[in-house]
Parts: sequence; structure tokens; C-alpha cells
Amino acid sequence: MGPAVNEYTTRKGLTISVGDVFRDRRDSNTRWLRVDRIEPENDTARAYLTVIRQEYDGAVTEPMRQTDTAIERLASRDFLPVPGVNR
Repeated sequence: MGPAVNEYTTRKGLTISVGDVFRDRRDSNTRWLRVDRIEPENDTARAYLTVIRQEYDGAVTEPMRQTDTAIERLASRDFLPVPGVNR
């Protein structure tokens, strides 16, 4: 694991930066995830995130809980960048 970086370009060519927000692609139990830290790991990186918004069965909460994922997963079909928030 290397020192934290401010941005990382995935193998698919998507540049993900600290502060970017992504949401789940699904229609139910949708989370908005803010990238708080990026740490390189060998040939990839890990994104440390805060769930800043969650919608479940029509109820919206702001749980502000921490989670993390492989940064390549944010570039997958599971997530969408939130328009108007990211660069």
C-alpha cells in the first residue's frame, strides 16, 4: 500500500478524484458515495468512501457512514457518477 493520492486513473481510463460522488446504478436501496481517500495498492487502488445519502423504499437518509471498495469497482457498471457534482 502506498501513500494516499488525490486522483487515480483506472484501467478503463476513468480518472477518479477525492471529492467525486458516485451512486449505485440500481433503482432500489440507492447510495451516494463520496470519495474521501484513494490509496494505491500494487497495480490498482482502494477508494475510501462516505455514504452521504441513501434512499430505501422512498425514505432518504444521510447516514454518513464509512465504507471502502476497489477503485476499479467505481468504474464498473455497478456505479454512476453523480451529474453536477463531479468535474
